[in-house]
Amino acid sequence: MNIGGKNIELATKLQQHLAMKKGKEGAGISAAFVMDGELIAACTVGKCGKDGTLSDISDLYNVGQLQKYILLLLL
Repeated sequence: MNIGGKNIELATKLQQHLAMKKGKEGAGISAAFVMDGELIAACTVGKCGKDGTLSDISDLYNVGQLQKYILLLLL
C-alpha cells in the first residue's frame, strides 16, 4: 500500500505533491503526519531498493548521518 492513515484525501494530495517534486529518478520517499500518536496521513512515491519494487508505507529506510542531524534540529 502506498497511501494510508485516517485522512486518505490528505495522503493522496501529499503523494501527488511529492511525486511532482521528486520526478521520475532517484530513491523512494515516504512522508507521514502523526498527531497525538495517531496516523493521520502517510504516503510514499518511487522505488525501494535496487530491485526496482515500488516503495510501500511499511518499508523501513536506512537513515544517513545528515538526516539524523535534521531530525535532532526538528526535535
